[in-house]
Amino acid sequence: MPADNLGMNAKPFRIYAATSASAASTEQLGGDQARSAAAFVRVALEDAIVEALDVVPSSRETTRVAFQRKEHAIAMLFAKLTVSDARILHRRLTIPSDGDAIASRFALLIAERRARLIAFLADARRREVVAMARSH
Repeated sequence: MPADNLGMNAKPFRIYAATSASAASTEQLGGDQARSAAAFVRVALEDAIVEALDVVPSSRETTRVAFQRKEHAIAMLFAKLTVSDARILHRRLTIPSDGDAIASRFALLIAERRARLIAFLADARRREVVAMARSH
């Protein structure tokens, strides 16, 4: 339909990817309020992932071992996510938003560790297909 046929009362609209309906409706608030409210969608295991990212090394282990343990714990939580949640979290971690607890803590990991965990999230669909094939 040509733009001329929209009429004078046509209002522009926005499509929100990976936001909840309630967050998308906050665009009516305008400005910074809308941007902070429509930042991201929560995923399953959100609190457990934040806890795993917040774990501090014990005094009995080296920093290297502590961060390997942390990476393994986070990967195990990522493995439990549905493909949909893995995709949402992958987007949140690669395009972080202000106020996202997971993204802000994740950014504190070294680049190699972040890259491995993001690649693991991106591989969720393949892991699901392999698991389904093995179950038959």
